[in-house]
Amino acid sequence: MRKLGLSVLFLAVLLALLCVSSGAFAASSGSCGNNVTYVLNDDGVLTISGTGEMENYSSTTSAPWGADVKSVVIEDGVTSIGDFAFRGCSGLTGVTIPDSVTNIGNQAFSNCSSLTSVTIPDSVTSIGYYAFYKCTSLTSVTIPGSVTSIEDYMFYGCRSLTSVMIQNGVISIGNGAFLYCTSLTSVTIPTSVTSIGNDTFFECFGRTKIYYDGLVSQLREITIGTNNDGVIAVYFNDGSYGGTDGNINWTIDENDMLTISGTGAMREYNSSSYLSVQPWNCFYRNDTISWS
Repeated sequence: MRKLGLSVLFLAVLLALLCVSSGAFAASSGSCGNNVTYVLNDDGVLTISGTGEMENYSSTTSAPWGADVKSVVIEDGVTSIGDFAFRGCSGLTGVTIPDSVTNIGNQAFSNCSSLTSVTIPDSVTSIGYYAFYKCTSLTSVTIPGSVTSIEDYMFYGCRSLTSVMIQNGVISIGNGAFLYCTSLTSVTIPTSVTSIGNDTFFECFGRTKIYYDGLVSQLREITIGTNNDGVIAVYFNDGSYGGTDGNINWTIDENDMLTISGTGAMREYNSSSYLSVQPWNCFYRNDTISWS
């Protein structure tokens, strides 16, 4: 009888070890807000339901579901995604955000390195700083016009991000918002934007092209910070395009007239590195230059 008991105990321990070694998820449930609850199933699917706001977390107070989350389903009725809610969930590949959500908190998805896409509904009016920091698998994103401000460092280090669509209604793009987005090649900016911060497109080695939904005269009204050298050209809706290089502004109109303006000296260029080539080199196809 004793041998039988030991055998059963050994089998139970062996099964437990097998579950751990196979990477099984520990199912759990509980509260994550005054009227909001969560359930994490054995497959790593986290479902958040209820009404009202999620609780905010921090660098010292982690969310109760931990980092072993593969996908997130937020059900209709939940109105916010808390600060640090999914920070460091490196296995998270997808999230469903309902139209009831109006706020995405600070660092809500930071370091979610497997997250490939996210759909932000028009109901969202604010997204916190570092919200998608180092989401290194994220490839594209659309920011709805309901979000008036792209906060500082929102997409810092999203090195797989290639295209960003910013819809009309967004007013400001914060410091370092796309800093170190090294694959970024296309950003659409609406005429509602009035300011672009420092380092917003710095170290964007994808040679970012801005598609501006306005005219050169409107772009000149935008307050643009320093260290945005990752932008090589701006395309306007009248068929012209242009950019900045230090204190020098340049545009090429629909007739291929290159206009160079600004204050101070132009820097020297050479062909030894694509970073040192004249910024208009890829676009200029005419011998007509206007200096102003």
